[in-house]
Amino acid sequence: QGGLHLQLAGLAGLGRGLRWVPGVRVYTQYPHLAGGRWGYGGSQFDIYRPVRIDRPFGDLVRVVVTVGASVYPFRRLIESLVPLLAPDGELHRATGLPVEVLWQTGPAPVDDLPIQTKPFLPITHLAEALAEADLVVSHAGTGSALLSFGAGKAPLVVTRERRFGEAVDDHQRQLATELHRRGLVHHREIGAITVDDLLAARSTAVRTCQEPQPFQLSWHAEM
Repeated sequence: QGGLHLQLAGLAGLGRGLRWVPGVRVYTQYPHLAGGRWGYGGSQFDIYRPVRIDRPFGDLVRVVVTVGASVYPFRRLIESLVPLLAPDGELHRATGLPVEVLWQTGPAPVDDLPIQTKPFLPITHLAEALAEADLVVSHAGTGSALLSFGAGKAPLVVTRERRFGEAVDDHQRQLATELHRRGLVHHREIGAITVDDLLAARSTAVRTCQEPQPFQLSWHAEM
């Protein structure tokens, strides 16, 4: 068709500049943002499908909490989960099982919390932990979401917020809203997460489509 086609995820500033370059067409990964010079031809998330599952518990409940590799601390998420995931916490009382948690906490200062943490993990180690987990709680980052989906998990996600110094902007809310719409994550606010939310996330799996729909490049920008 000629020209250069770009889908920009989380790079809106670059996209706003490139859209004026002759021969370049820009696409959004969010259907509701299509229009004007922005087209929608599909999304990297189209290959994933949520599936309801009914899995019996084993000897314990394995949980992964991850805030990704961001240089911005996200203590609010870690702090809010301690009462739920503590050895004698709400999840233990609801299931009657020991709760084993991998806390990947990034640069947040959490030494005063009663948890054993790993600030950062090699991606291969994190992927292995996600594959073995019963449930995943994550910040709403694209990389963490894709890693969870690759492990077959539909994470419970919480968005970082700029006003708390947790990110440079509030793009995570846009991503979390779209993934929640697709049924691929359970989006909750800090302070509102319940045991029922955790168990709902555990009962959803993510499968990868063998023959995903091709990306559509037939859209023409309005000049």
